[in-house]
Amino acid sequence: MNTPVTAHSDPQPPPNLVDQRIGKYRVVRKLGEGGMGSVFEAVHVEIGQRAAVKLLKPELSSEPKHVQRFFDEAKLLSMVNHPGLIKIFDFDRTADGQVYIVMELLEGETLWSRFEKHQVDGHQTGMALEEVARMIRQVASALAAVHQRGIIHRDLKPENVFVVKDAEAAGGERAKILDFGIARLEDPSGEGRRTTAGVAIGTPTYMAPEQCEGSATINDRVDVYALGCMSFELLTGAPPFQSASMAAVLRMHIVRPPPPLPATIPAPITALITQMLAKEAKDRPSMNEVVQRLEEHFGARGSQTAIPTLTAKSASRKPVLVAAAVALSTLALGTVTWVVIGRKPPRIDPPKLTQPVEPKPKEVIQTALPKEPDKTEPPKDNSGTTPAGPGKTPKSVTKPPKRDKVKVDEPVVFGNKKKVKKGTPP
Repeated sequence: MNTPVTAHSDPQPPPNLVDQRIGKYRVVRKLGEGGMGSVFEAVHVEIGQRAAVKLLKPELSSEPKHVQRFFDEAKLLSMVNHPGLIKIFDFDRTADGQVYIVMELLEGETLWSRFEKHQVDGHQTGMALEEVARMIRQVASALAAVHQRGIIHRDLKPENVFVVKDAEAAGGERAKILDFGIARLEDPSGEGRRTTAGVAIGTPTYMAPEQCEGSATINDRVDVYALGCMSFELLTGAPPFQSASMAAVLRMHIVRPPPPLPATIPAPITALITQMLAKEAKDRPSMNEVVQRLEEHFGARGSQTAIPTLTAKSASRKPVLVAAAVALSTLALGTVTWVVIGRKPPRIDPPKLTQPVEPKPKEVIQTALPKEPDKTEPPKDNSGTTPAGPGKTPKSVTKPPKRDKVKVDEPVVFGNKKKVKKGTPP
């Protein structure tokens, strides 16, 4: 792991890598491919350890900028020891010059995949409050450890959270954070930052206002804002801001207050999420405070909502062929360049957009404390949704769209000036 960060002069495209050696690992099969590389399942030739190997594309291995960023991800993750982060085993180069990272192979699903399963009649709904609180608190705990080392993730979203089985974690599950490919170290002097000034990176649905503006002075509070957006979406079934236009979503993050959460969400949780979505970074809580406030509300309910602890990992299980590695994000150079990664905005007219339905107080009370059993169909309100019961959120009628990578190569200027010039998905 002492490989110098330099580019290979003439990396060659690899042959079929199945049954080939990458370092001390033998490739078993290809798991996926992204914009900057491919991911393979591999097994250690001596001890039989299974792992995921992320291999940078040959054409990018000759670019020092991409090589540096690729190795930065491995180094950043190696700096922090937390059960909520994916483990890095090794990183080096192949004989033909391609760089690679070896990391743990996980069994489970992304938080986004789990969220998508919560649907009624084809419409996306929110998840149970305590399940969301458990996931969010575990993510916040891991990010608190990351932030203590001065590392900012900058692209937190449900797709970058992987849920695995862990007998020692709350509820028998552990949320792990993936893809630190666009993370950076905080450096007050600015000398250690590898991100070009004026470059904004992230997923529009979860980008903090200062990210949307391309600010060069972002701090760990951008991750807090993203986690607030995630919490809102997981609870209600829809993100706080959505539009048919990506530029409109960015503008909403900057100028529009978030919509109110349903009345069924406990007031302390509503207050916390609202503060996490504050427009000014200084008004948002730290990740440590997020963990503490969730503990104050859910701590008395036992291990189902307990935060993860630095305990020994439970006995290993045979992993499903799912890699926890995802492709790194490509950065474009320029005075002002927008690189945004995520789902395409919904292709619907803005007037038709709906927010999660907020049940009337009277209906909530009637649902929570019925006078007598009623075997008939639950009453419906005027919006056509079934009132939520205790601990659950009302069902939203808006299904979030799938996410694709989008690259925009011109500055976003709101008002009567320039508009965003959309690129095409890679």
